[in-house]
Amino acid sequence: GGASHSVESAQTQAMAAPTKKALVGLDVFVESNGNVKALQEKLEGLNKGGLKLTMISNRGARMWPGDCPETSAADTWRCRFQNNQKGAAITHGDIVKLLGKLADGGVDFTQTEHLYTFDGHPGYSLSADEQ
Repeated sequence: GGASHSVESAQTQAMAAPTKKALVGLDVFVESNGNVKALQEKLEGLNKGGLKLTMISNRGARMWPGDCPETSAADTWRCRFQNNQKGAAITHGDIVKLLGKLADGGVDFTQTEHLYTFDGHPGYSLSADEQ
C-alpha cells in the first residue's frame, strides 16, 4: 500500500544523498622485527617534508606516540600517515611520494589502506585515543 511506498522513497532519497568523500591518510603495513622507536625514527627520517607519521600500532594496540603497552609485538606494524594539518585531504601523488621514499629506504611494506572520511566522519578505525 501507500505506507510501504513512502518508506521505499525515503530510503531511496537517503541513499541518493550526496556524500563528501575525502582521502585523508594512508595506513602502511610494514614488516619489521625491530622495536617501535627504531621504526618510528626510520620512517620519519625517510619521509622529511612529506605526510606526517601520526601513529604506529601493532595487533590493534597503539605503540607510538606515547608509552608502549606491555604486549608482545608481531612483525607487522600499522603505520598511519596523514596531512600535517589534521583532517586535511591528501592526494594520490602524496601517497606515491611516500611509498617511493619508503621503498628507496628499504622499508618492507606489505599492504596499504587508504583512509577516507565521509561527510567529515572517519570511514576507518581509530585507536582509542584518536576518537
